[in-house]
Amino acid sequence: MLGSIELLSALAYFGIFGEGFSYRLLHQRLERQITPEAAGITRPTGQMVIHPCLGFVFNPEAVDKTVRTALGGLEISRFGFVDTAPLLAPRSATGYRIAVLGGSVAAAFGILGRARLIERLQALPQLTNRRVELINLGMAGYKQPQTALTLMWVLSLGAEFDAVINIDGFNDIALPEADNVRLGVMAAYPREWANLAPGVASLRRQTTLASIALTRQGRRDAASLVNRFPLRYSASALVLWSVYDRSRAARLGGLQRELGQERGSARSRYQVSGGFRPYASREAMYDDFVALWQRGSRLLHQVCQANGMRYFHFL
Repeated sequence: MLGSIELLSALAYFGIFGEGFSYRLLHQRLERQITPEAAGITRPTGQMVIHPCLGFVFNPEAVDKTVRTALGGLEISRFGFVDTAPLLAPRSATGYRIAVLGGSVAAAFGILGRARLIERLQALPQLTNRRVELINLGMAGYKQPQTALTLMWVLSLGAEFDAVINIDGFNDIALPEADNVRLGVMAAYPREWANLAPGVASLRRQTTLASIALTRQGRRDAASLVNRFPLRYSASALVLWSVYDRSRAARLGGLQRELGQERGSARSRYQVSGGFRPYASREAMYDDFVALWQRGSRLLHQVCQANGMRYFHFL
């Protein structure tokens, strides 16, 4: 009987979605829905707070267990970054301090690649008698000029480094159009600034943002439930989950369109847009993104030179 139900469910899947039932494909979709990206962890919402100089950082007082797990169990520093190494410590003859800057790839490298990088550097003859320390200043969603501003912010607080590693290039080109420009927001502003700008969100906008967060949470919770044994191997459970997830995805798309259509007061519009001017063409727009990215990296190099730090830029 149970086998018949499972077979009928697999056949029903084809009738509903127009594609063959595949455990491998559906397992991949399940796993995508429980990633940090699907949960909104890599977006400036929920677990993050507005920062007056950097746009947004993690809120160390509000990060939940799910986020800590996604971040490899590391703690959030009092400065809002995924690290507990002493940020404001000085350079010394017995230490070698390295700052890692950039977006989500840099942040992940600062978590997952930390031990390996320290091990390899510690093996170099010139660093044999020095304690290598990595300070993770990468943040998911960061792009220029946030990356450059991050270094200048922490230097102004008294941080000192021997070297700076900048891993960027994707966010700087891929995010400005989708997250800012299409909403009439300056490309150089932090991603999704229309949803972050303090004091400008109407009650309707706040309600829509809350609905988006709840919808994402619902998709993640459902995927986490079905991804467990034995539901993960049940065709019936996977079909029901697929129907639910598709409906939530459509709901999420509608909510995001609502955000894009809402207009605020003249004052709030400027606070969001930053004097945005439409581009003459898509080519001109992407030329501007590239130029902004290049200037940010050159500025980082100049700041490092002026402060006796080595600068390494990786794409």
